[in-house]
Amino acid sequence: MASSNNNELISRASLHTQKKFELIEKYIMPWAQKLMNNRSCKGLVFIDCMCNSGLYHDDNGELIEGTPIRVARVLRNIAGQYPDKRVLLYFNDLDAAKTALLHENVPKDTPNFHIEITSKDASELLKAISPKLDRPNLHYFLLYDPYDADIDWEALLPFFRHWGEVMINHMVSDPVRAISQVKKESTMQKYEGTYMADFEKLVPFGSDKAAYEKRVLQIINALKGQRRYYVAAYPFYNTQNSQVYSLIHCTSNSVGFELYKKTAWQTFGDHSSNKNTHGHENQLMLDLEGSGTITTQTDESCFTVLDIVKYIQYRFKGKRDVPLEEVYRLLESHPIFPADGYRSQIKNYLRSDFGAEINSRILLQENEKHTYHSRKERLIMSDVAGYVQRKTMLYQTGVEYGDYTMNFVQGCSHGCKFPCYAFMMKKRFGQIKSYEEWCHPYLVSNTLELLDKEIPRLKSRIKSVQLCFSTDPFMYGYPEIEAMALASIRKLNAAGIKCTVLTKGILPASLAQLSLDNEYGITLISLDEEYRKRMEPGAAPYHERLAALRALHDAGCRTWVSIEPYPTPNLIKQSLAELLNVVGFVDKIIFGRTNYSKEVTAYAGHKDFYNKTAAEVIQYCEHRHIEYHIKDGTITD
Repeated sequence: MASSNNNELISRASLHTQKKFELIEKYIMPWAQKLMNNRSCKGLVFIDCMCNSGLYHDDNGELIEGTPIRVARVLRNIAGQYPDKRVLLYFNDLDAAKTALLHENVPKDTPNFHIEITSKDASELLKAISPKLDRPNLHYFLLYDPYDADIDWEALLPFFRHWGEVMINHMVSDPVRAISQVKKESTMQKYEGTYMADFEKLVPFGSDKAAYEKRVLQIINALKGQRRYYVAAYPFYNTQNSQVYSLIHCTSNSVGFELYKKTAWQTFGDHSSNKNTHGHENQLMLDLEGSGTITTQTDESCFTVLDIVKYIQYRFKGKRDVPLEEVYRLLESHPIFPADGYRSQIKNYLRSDFGAEINSRILLQENEKHTYHSRKERLIMSDVAGYVQRKTMLYQTGVEYGDYTMNFVQGCSHGCKFPCYAFMMKKRFGQIKSYEEWCHPYLVSNTLELLDKEIPRLKSRIKSVQLCFSTDPFMYGYPEIEAMALASIRKLNAAGIKCTVLTKGILPASLAQLSLDNEYGITLISLDEEYRKRMEPGAAPYHERLAALRALHDAGCRTWVSIEPYPTPNLIKQSLAELLNVVGFVDKIIFGRTNYSKEVTAYAGHKDFYNKTAAEVIQYCEHRHIEYHIKDGTITD
């Protein structure tokens, strides 16, 4: 720890600065843990290009630790949990004396943990680092905390275009206070660079904080390119309740977006900022201009959980039966309001303050079988049509998903109109008479008994088992089939056998508790629900499949998506790029054309179309270091 001789190198940290330290530390811990727990992640990079000395004095003169020391300690501990993955930290400050002091107080290097400390211009450092961003499966976090309102967007640009996260301290109080009095050419240029506009166009902003913040958001949206991006900004106030800066979090990852919102609110004590409301939030007031009723006041610079609930009431006004998952999806896309971490409070306010009735019709089931299922009338849990027995269960297959497979269900209720290859084969061999019969599934009742007999005999030959080849292991709305799938996977895993799963149903959260060697996939050929209802009428809605897959990914499981059978534009016009960006978190993508369809072959240029779309998939995957497989016959000469 620093001596008194170093006091001149130690800045004072006000209360809002300490809150900033706390927020960053609280975010980095789960951020790093989630990523390192993902098998595809090879390591982390944390960059603080304007780090100061890492030590501060609080208002009482007590020595406290700043961001670099806190983050370094967190990441060193996490690195110790994952010895096969790397953690690299870059700390930089213009003042060499400050970086020397920092070097004395950060944790020491380990075989997989390294800190590089430099003293140079921040932009110079970022331009040196940016060419290294293409290293496969390394995830970065850049903290850009400038000394004043001076942002070098050119240096930041590469970081917006690669997989990672950027946090910017936008010191909005600087132009608010000084822009009308600027005389120096250098200061004018600073503001022009920060807001990428001529000085004359900035002067009318005056003391309007919202105008500066809107401009920064416009710049970020321009720099990100065509990528889907999430931006969340939270204001920080001094003891006089004046806003000093906003801490802006930028990411292409929806999980990181939601995690930052949750962390910010928890850091601020279940509020959207550290503003001191003096206990006046949610105070009763008379709405004289409206209905004349008594309402509660909202402070838009410091929202509370009750404000979240009021927003929900406003958005769903006039609707009587709203699924809670729809409410949470609304909040997940909100730039300020979190859903994660506040669900219980939200439900309690809905009941107590708005008289809402929350019951099993709209409440997500929390037991193992129906974790992602809504009990709304759209999904009726069904019984299988009956039971059959088989003589064998495990058999070899030549598909890319697994060298062995098992089919413990006969038939499939999803009713796909592609047409269905599995049904055509079963009908060809006389096992099924009609598609109507096929759509009423039968469960193989002796599945587990067969596995008990066959696993000891075959396990030395089996690399992996696919569930399933001619049916769906997690058929939508069939808890009995789901239970058999889970029991089968557990039995195979207990014998050291990896399982690969593909479904158009809902992957249960309990899969995350099984072997991390398993791979879980969904079929996703569109994002258009009307197309899903037409072509896969009995399958799970696309957003539900995707949410379940994302949850398993975030839990550290290997995940993949099958974009097959991908339709030609005469079936549906859609953006492949949009679909790829939605599934960009997975470890593997399989892409294939629609076969056995006269509508597809009737489309002029269908061969060129699939050649082009396959090339787009390959380019996307290679750029993001995602494994891929193009099904045979998709690419033609």
